[in-house]
Amino acid sequence: MSRFLIATISALAAMGIAVWAAEGAMRMWLAVSIVVVYAALIGIGVAFIRMDFFCKALHRGPAHDARAALTFDDGPDGAVTPRILDVLKSHNVRATFFCIGQRAIENPDVAKRIVSEGHEIGNHTFSHGWWSNLLLARALAMEMSHAQEAIASTTGIAPRYFRPPMGLTNPHTRRALGEVGLGLVGWDVRSFDRGAEPDAVIDRVVDRVRPGSIVLLHDGGVDADSAVEVVSGIISRLKAKGFTFCTVSELAGAPDGPEEAS
Repeated sequence: MSRFLIATISALAAMGIAVWAAEGAMRMWLAVSIVVVYAALIGIGVAFIRMDFFCKALHRGPAHDARAALTFDDGPDGAVTPRILDVLKSHNVRATFFCIGQRAIENPDVAKRIVSEGHEIGNHTFSHGWWSNLLLARALAMEMSHAQEAIASTTGIAPRYFRPPMGLTNPHTRRALGEVGLGLVGWDVRSFDRGAEPDAVIDRVVDRVRPGSIVLLHDGGVDADSAVEVVSGIISRLKAKGFTFCTVSELAGAPDGPEEAS
């Protein structure tokens, strides 16, 4: 049972008790209070994927060895992603790229390079619209499926995992994931790399990474020079602390190798 369902049942039960036990102004005060608390819980559940409020997500892997997964959202970007790939190649590091379907179509060579160099490719919706988290299950599943088709037709690989735009989830996310057959991935280390000084981003990430961490970075909507500095700095400093790097599937213990599109 999801935390959303537990919260809903609890709120309804509390409302029933309030209506039965209280009278007059007290009944109204209790009812309003219950609604406010319930709405606040829903809002927090939407905004914070790590709560697993609507459905379970992978936020980190096992902590028995010093591995971390670098993940990149909002690409592929024709200017930024190739330079990040150069950095990863120079360090012999594999990462996971959660790609927007439309951008995969616009930058097919970059999307293909992600796969050809051994990185994992994930689903980040087709259009990355601000409204995507307002969609009902059928429409959300269509957005995911459209991205699956775009990425698979471009790279020949069908993603295993989905990360929602901005990490937002809703009561329909679980059903949509089930219809498309995708796992949900969050993170436990957020870099806040957009518009920030590279040194500050590097320090923030390195200080927070633990064995099994999934790190959220971006290859879309960021400055290319800053992205290169950030990624290179994070890898160098974590390697110095004994960390190795892997894809999300490897961290999750999924079978080796990408899933080829049929």
